Amino acid sequence: ARSGGSVRGLVSCSVVGPQAMMADVVSAAAFLLGVERATSFVEDVGLSGMCVTESRDVLETSRWGALKDG
Repeated sequence: ARSGGSVRGLVSCSVVGPQAMMADVVSAAAFLLGVERATSFVEDVGLSGMCVTESRDVLETSRWGALKDG
């Protein structure tokens, strides 16, 4: 629901994709979707990403691990 307030729950979202502009748009959208939906949204569009919560927990997509190990 829209509250008019600022987004809460996440402090950062990073997304990696084949085009920087697309990754930037997906990252911003994931951030706005919040903790509950951010990483699933990134996966739904076929990209890799990670988000950091206000409590400093790190949420990763399944593809993010391959980038770290790569």
